[in-house]
Amino acid sequence: HDLFARFNGTLSVETSRERFDQFWNNFVAAWYDGGKDDPDILFLRMDLGSAEIWDGDMGLLNVAKMALGMNVHDVAEERHVKQTSL
Repeated sequence: HDLFARFNGTLSVETSRERFDQFWNNFVAAWYDGGKDDPDILFLRMDLGSAEIWDGDMGLLNVAKMALGMNVHDVAEERHVKQTSL
């Protein structure tokens, strides 16, 4: 639970049977008794706009610094990756 992510984009229903078949496997099949035609399946696609991923483990020393009100922005920035306009 030390890794955090934020994704932003457009979510839509994927209607391509070819794409659906590409991701179908035994692990997915185990959840759907009706197989690929199970009425409870909704295949979604997200077209990414931006994303951020960061490591939330600041370490004991930096947690202590935060508790004392000290600035840890530089350490946090080193553990943060931001991508826009994907």
